[in-house]
Amino acid sequence: MKISASFARLSACLSLALAASCLLASTGADAAVVTSQLSSVTGQEWDYVIVGAGLTGLVVGKRLADGGNAKVLVIEAGNDDRANPDVSDVGRYGSAFGTGMDWSFSTVQQGLSGNTKTLRAGKTIGGSTSINGAAWNRGHRSQYDNLATLVGDQGFNFQGLQAAMNKAESFVPPDSTQKNLGVTYDASAHGSSGPLQITYTKVNGGGSRRRSVSKRMYSGPQQAAFVSSIKSALGVDKVVDQCSGDNNGAAYAANSIQTNGQRSSAASSYLAQSGDNLTVLTGHRGASLAWADGSSSSSAKASGINVQQSQNGPIQRIQASREVILAAGAINTPAILERSGVGASDVVSRLGVRQVVDLPGVGRNLQEQTMNTLGAQANVNYAGGGPSNMIAMPNVYQLLANATAVRDYVNGNLDAWADSLVSQGHVASREGLLKQWQLSVSAIFDDRAPVCELFFDTGYPSNSYGIDTWCLLPFSRGSTHATSTDAFTDPTINPNYFAIPIDMDMQVAALRGGRRILQADPLRSLTYNGETTPGFGHIPDGTNHGLYRRWRDWVLGTDGTGGFSSVSHQIATCSMMPREQGGVVDPTFKVYGTDNVRVVDASALPVQVSAHLSSTLYGLAEKAAEAIQGGQA
Repeated sequence: MKISASFARLSACLSLALAASCLLASTGADAAVVTSQLSSVTGQEWDYVIVGAGLTGLVVGKRLADGGNAKVLVIEAGNDDRANPDVSDVGRYGSAFGTGMDWSFSTVQQGLSGNTKTLRAGKTIGGSTSINGAAWNRGHRSQYDNLATLVGDQGFNFQGLQAAMNKAESFVPPDSTQKNLGVTYDASAHGSSGPLQITYTKVNGGGSRRRSVSKRMYSGPQQAAFVSSIKSALGVDKVVDQCSGDNNGAAYAANSIQTNGQRSSAASSYLAQSGDNLTVLTGHRGASLAWADGSSSSSAKASGINVQQSQNGPIQRIQASREVILAAGAINTPAILERSGVGASDVVSRLGVRQVVDLPGVGRNLQEQTMNTLGAQANVNYAGGGPSNMIAMPNVYQLLANATAVRDYVNGNLDAWADSLVSQGHVASREGLLKQWQLSVSAIFDDRAPVCELFFDTGYPSNSYGIDTWCLLPFSRGSTHATSTDAFTDPTINPNYFAIPIDMDMQVAALRGGRRILQADPLRSLTYNGETTPGFGHIPDGTNHGLYRRWRDWVLGTDGTGGFSSVSHQIATCSMMPREQGGVVDPTFKVYGTDNVRVVDASALPVQVSAHLSSTLYGLAEKAAEAIQGGQA
C-alpha cells in the first residue's frame, strides 16, 4: 500500500463506521453474514476459523466456503465500513488514515533518523484493500522463480503464481479513449473470471482542477511527458504491461477499481460473492490460539481461538474442528503466535506464557520500504486529484553508472551485514538471510529486476508534479514482537530502516534519477522553475546531481526538512522458508510444529518483490486455499 506524505495529512477525516449488528454482504438470499454479536457465533463449532477479514482472510474464507460443505468464520478487529465513502471512493485515498479504519502502528525510534514512523494497515472488513491507493502490478518473473527456490516448492515460481494471481481477476481491458492516451496491456497477464474487478478509471475530460471528474487518470500532457523524459534521462522504456513478468519500465498501471468507479476490494468482491456458510464477526480481536488437550511441542493442535471485544472485556473461546488460519497481517499475526506460546523462547518467556512451539523466526525478518517525494511546480492547469496511475520501475543499471562495482561492494559485505543483523536479533538464521540476499543480488544484477519505484503524481506537492520515490528491495531487516499477553497492547515494531548501507545508497541514487527526469524535456517545460522539492537551493545540483550527504540528510529529515515515510508494505515476519533457515510456515502455509494452524497473509511472504503487494498476496491466498482444500500435510 503506497502511503504518500501528502495524503497522510488528510487523516483527520472521521470514519463513518456502520454500527449495525448484522448486515448482508450482498443482495442475494444466500449472502455471507456479517455480525458484531459474539453470541451469534459462540456455542457452535466451525470447521475453519480465520483471524483477519482483510485481503487474504476473505480470499481463503470464500474459497473454503464455496460449495457449502464447510462452515467458515472470519474474525475482524475492525468494523464493517463498506458504505463509508472514504472506503468506496478511491479518490478519497488517505482520508481513512489515522481513523478507526487504520491500525496506525508506530515504530520504535529509528537509529539514523532519530524518530518514529507510522505504518498504515487496514482495520476494517477488506483490510488494507479497503484503504490503499489501489495500484495494481506484479513483480519481475525472476523474483517469483527465486521465491520458489526460497520456499522449496516450484509451485511458487512465476508460472504457478501467475495462474493463481489471474484466478483472482476479472480484468477489464482499456477502452479506446484510454488506449489513445497510451494505455497498453497483455491479455495473457490477466484473468477474466475471478471475483476481483481490475480496470482503468475513466479518462478526465480536461478543464480546471475545480471541474475535475476523474481522480485517477488524466488527459493532460504530464503523464506522456513523464514517459518521454524518463526515457531520455534514464533510458527507461515504456512497457506493455507491468503484470507480464517484465516490469522494468514505465506504464499506465491498472487499478483495483470497478467500472463504476468504486473501489474493488476483497470485501466488495470475495465477501460479496460468498454464501451464508461464511460469517464475519466484526469488532473482536484474536487474542491467542486455544490448544487441544495433549498438544506437545512436536504436535500442537489448535482447538480454536480466544477472542476479545475490549481491553478489559472477557475472553471468549470459539471452537474450530479443522483449522485455525491466521490472516491478521505482518504485525498482528506474529504477536498472536507469540501470545499463544509459538515463537522464540526468550520472547515467549518474557510474556509469561507456556512455550508450545519453539520457532525463533516468528516476528523476525521484517522488511519495509521507505519513500521520499520530489516535486516541481506545474505551469499547466490540468485537473487531477490523488496520485496518478503512471508508474516507472528502473533497474540498477539505469540508475547507476558504476553498477558492476556496486555489485562487488554488496557481495563483499554480505557476510558482515548478516552477522550484524543476527547479533541485533532481527533475523533467526544467518544461512537463511544470506540465501535471500544472494537470490536478490542475482535478480537485481543478472535479471535486471527493478530496484526502485518512481510513482508520478499530479497535484502533490501542492500545485506540482511529484515523483514518489522508494526502493523496492531493502537489504535491511527488522523485527516485531508481542510485549504483553493483552491483545490490545501493540507489539514493539522496529523496521530497522537503513541498517544496511546499500539501502541508503539506492534511495539516494533513485532520488538523483528523479531529479534528472524533472530536468528533462518535455516534462521540464511543463514546470515553472523545475524541481521545487527539495529544490536546488536546498540540495545544489552538480556532476552527481547533488552531494550524497545532503541527499542522505534530506531522506532522514536530519537537515530540518524532508524525512522519509513508510510505504506500509510490511512483510515476512512469519516467513515461508525451511524451518532451519528461520522459516515459520511450510509451503502449505502450515506453522511448523503444529497440526492445524496456518498463516496466510503478508507475514508469510519471505522477501519483497518489485511491485505493489496486492496482486501477489491475492495469488498467495488462492494457493493457500488450494493447499488447504487439497488436504496437504
